Amino acid sequence: MKAIILAGGSGKSLQPLTYSVPKSMVRLFSRPVLAYVIDLLVKNGFDDITLTAGCMAQRIEDYLSSFNLDSIRLRAVREQIPLGTAGSLKSAAKDFKEPFLVINGECVCDFELNKIMKFHHAHNADVTVACTKVSDPRECAVIEFDDDDKVKAFTDKPTWSCAFSDCVSTGIYVLNPEILHYIPDGRPYDFSKELFPLLMREGFNIVHCQQEGFWSDIGNPEAFLRCQADILDKKSKIELPSHADGIYSEQPVESEDFKIIKPCFIGRNVKVGAGSVIGPYAVIEDGCKIGANTSISSSALLPYSSIGGNCEIKGSIVCEKSIIKSGTALMQGSVIGGDSIIGSGSLIGRHMVIPPQSLVENGTQATKDIQYSHTVLCLKSFNRFSGQPGTELGSVNASIIGQALASMEIGKKTGVLTDGTPVSKAFLHSLCGALMLHGAQVWNFGEGFYSQLDFYTRFCGMKSGIFISYENDEIQISLCGENGLSLSNLSVREVENRIKYRDFVIPDAASIKDVSDMTGVNMMYRREIIRQSDTELSDVACTVKSSNEKIKMLIDDCLYRLGCRTGDSLTFTINRHGTLLSAFSRDCGNLSHERLAAICLNYEAQNGRDVSAPFNSPAAYDGIASKHGRQVYRYYNSPTDFSDAAARELSRSSAFMRDALFMAVKILNIMAVTGKSLKRLSNELPQFYVTKKSVDLSFSPAELSARLSRSSPKFTREGIIITYPQGRVLLTPSKSGKSLRLLAEADSYEISKDLCSQAEKLLENQ
Repeated sequence: MKAIILAGGSGKSLQPLTYSVPKSMVRLFSRPVLAYVIDLLVKNGFDDITLTAGCMAQRIEDYLSSFNLDSIRLRAVREQIPLGTAGSLKSAAKDFKEPFLVINGECVCDFELNKIMKFHHAHNADVTVACTKVSDPRECAVIEFDDDDKVKAFTDKPTWSCAFSDCVSTGIYVLNPEILHYIPDGRPYDFSKELFPLLMREGFNIVHCQQEGFWSDIGNPEAFLRCQADILDKKSKIELPSHADGIYSEQPVESEDFKIIKPCFIGRNVKVGAGSVIGPYAVIEDGCKIGANTSISSSALLPYSSIGGNCEIKGSIVCEKSIIKSGTALMQGSVIGGDSIIGSGSLIGRHMVIPPQSLVENGTQATKDIQYSHTVLCLKSFNRFSGQPGTELGSVNASIIGQALASMEIGKKTGVLTDGTPVSKAFLHSLCGALMLHGAQVWNFGEGFYSQLDFYTRFCGMKSGIFISYENDEIQISLCGENGLSLSNLSVREVENRIKYRDFVIPDAASIKDVSDMTGVNMMYRREIIRQSDTELSDVACTVKSSNEKIKMLIDDCLYRLGCRTGDSLTFTINRHGTLLSAFSRDCGNLSHERLAAICLNYEAQNGRDVSAPFNSPAAYDGIASKHGRQVYRYYNSPTDFSDAAARELSRSSAFMRDALFMAVKILNIMAVTGKSLKRLSNELPQFYVTKKSVDLSFSPAELSARLSRSSPKFTREGIIITYPQGRVLLTPSKSGKSLRLLAEADSYEISKDLCSQAEKLLENQ
């Protein structure tokens, strides 16, 4: 049987472990991870094994030359350029005439691969995907399949809102050789994102093969340590040389008087000083030296690293040939790059990552970023960084955000806007400097509110914008993407990963551009507000309230120019960001943003126009539009693909659905043109009410599929819909996966509240 090992990746997410070796050559229990993959293939009867090598290919080729496997053909094929997970197959398997297995070079598992091959033949499959269950599927490709094991959909690296299942691809496939014809030559190509969706559209038989054994993809340092611990706990069939029960070693350990707490692994030629405590879950690789009275637990010391006396190493990784001097503490999640020296008496804080070949002075307290750290920044929602200024979020953080965004394709031209507070303007200076220094063209729109950034980004054809605001002792740095909408999941991940790994573009000085003053575009925003009405508004009257004085002054001026009279029979209220509108009318009481948006939608549909709206907008919108033969196109909050592209493009002409100033003028225009009161316009629509609630989750969102199976849930790209006779509830996990947003919709407020409660009880009772 034939197999291909994909070993061409650089392993950026595993840095700094992959500084001097490719990802598949990272050492695990004194052997490269690749060795375990080859062992598994040979054990399962594969006798023709080809590796695709790219980054540091010579290291892989040198290692393969050390193998002496009788009757096994083992060879490497070099990638001249990175070709992605699927792109590298074409040259490696070009002469294959039979189905072959594909496996990642950093995949640690004990699956019965020969049974996967048999499953492939038994199901007459074109592609077989080996799957397993995980608690957090966000770094994997989630698989949706039917009762006959036929794959219906792939969602690569989903957000929690569309991680509808805990069943994921393991990166192990069986392919018929005909599939190679669908892989383009000479460019990167991905299995889950490109090849498999294409094959499904073409009608190929792609099947899911569930596996029950151990599987781990050592994608990052945390996963690497977790994999070690699982193997030490005997969750895998991988065998380690045993010195005693729970203590694994190939030779006796040179020691004076130290304590071992099992399980742990100790390699060859390791020396441990008196009074030290090794374990539990410590992995000490070949040639390491440990001083007296040192404690090492849940950690990995890679070959020839040295730990001084009186040190504490907890939940950390020390890469090869690094020296940790006496009295130093490495806290949970810290990683020391290879060939580094950490001075005596130092403290390396939680999740700190020290780059390779670093020299840290004696007594250093490294609790903040040195080069890159997992704790520095992450988007708290899909599009916003936030925290207390100076403590949780400082000028350095603002600079890092700017460097990351400028290094992305969408950030080459970026608009910036602040709310005008001194704190926001201080952050703006740090952010703009970083954007400029890393090659971005910065357009400064001055002071305003969030809805203006939405418009400016759309009007100026930019793919990214930043709004900085300060309220309730919290600084918020909000990002938007093309057309002023939220960033895609791909862009969110890229921002976070560039921050995490300090993957920044450094341009030459000649390419640095000055900031462009774009404050004049404010006049265009004012003009667009006025253009929401195609008639004078002298026949209508209203009052507008807002806690944001900028909004109040602007909308009052626009209404004055349109001839709208001031009166208290109709009062609009706009939130401080300009994104939500509500109304109070003497004859119909309070109307929500959703109700007012429905009035606008109904008017557009009556006049033959489709409308774009957020995915979580009321389902009633669809019925309103279809009554007039039109359609509501819905865009996602954080799309994982391009399936909402049409909705995002249409959003350019449907800005009134999310800009409260636009919507207020449009409502008044509808009243003036039709001669109808707000009460009559509302009464023309079906009754619907929305109740919103957020609840904490005590389990992984990936379990929602199984927990809600009796309720016949509908899985969408952005949440799960439970339908009741009286209405429906949309359940959407937060970005962190720690809470769930419930959005209940029914034809009365009381029923919508009751549905919300029913959904909450359904979650509690599972």
